Amino acid sequence: MYIRFKEGKVDKSEPLADNIIVDVDERGEAIGIEILLPKDAKLTEFISKALKVS
Repeated sequence: MYIRFKEGKVDKSEPLADNIIVDVDERGEAIGIEILLPKDAKLTEFISKALKVS
């Protein structure tokens, strides 16, 4: 799943936690976030665990 915050060119992608990657522009501002989930995973449980890790 990809959530776009704003339009722009991705300068680099940075891992935030297991299976969560944030794309940032040249100024270091977040453009979007990618969440890689197993097909049978529940999104709310995954986000809750990820927030506790970061």
